[in-house]
Amino acid sequence: MDDDDFAQSILNVIKETITSPDFYLQVLAIALTMAVAWVLARAIRRRLGMLHEDESSEDQVAVSVASDEAAASDVSGGRRTVKESAQFFQQRVGSLTYPLRDLIFPALSAMLLGVAVAIMHEFFDQQWLIQLVQGFNFLTLAYIIATRIATSHAMKYFTLFVM
Repeated sequence: MDDDDFAQSILNVIKETITSPDFYLQVLAIALTMAVAWVLARAIRRRLGMLHEDESSEDQVAVSVASDEAAASDVSGGRRTVKESAQFFQQRVGSLTYPLRDLIFPALSAMLLGVAVAIMHEFFDQQWLIQLVQGFNFLTLAYIIATRIATSHAMKYFTLFVM
């Protein structure tokens, strides 16, 4: 077998793969998964943004109302009302989750691509393209964690070196 026959056989395999219906099903599954992940991530990010905005606006109001709350806590024995507890919980969740907002889309798409792999494995023979995209997605997730979330420079450099 010479080089021309080998190259021709590789081109035939690529042509058969790209023109197969299973390949197009995988492309459709990837596009659908990414669209659903994008819509869900956008809705979650919007909600996290609202929590963060509520927290920053309440911080400004809290300075002017601090004396009133101190007087109220003296009267009630330092206990919070249900509404105050709910607001405190909302502020705490907002302040903890707002920095993680960049991870929402890659994490959701990785999970949904995992579901797509399971479905394609159950009903069709091929899922290699979805697994490839999922692998790139995990690399993107690791890169975002290393560059935007990690606070230690050593951890950032190590993660980028490993990638």
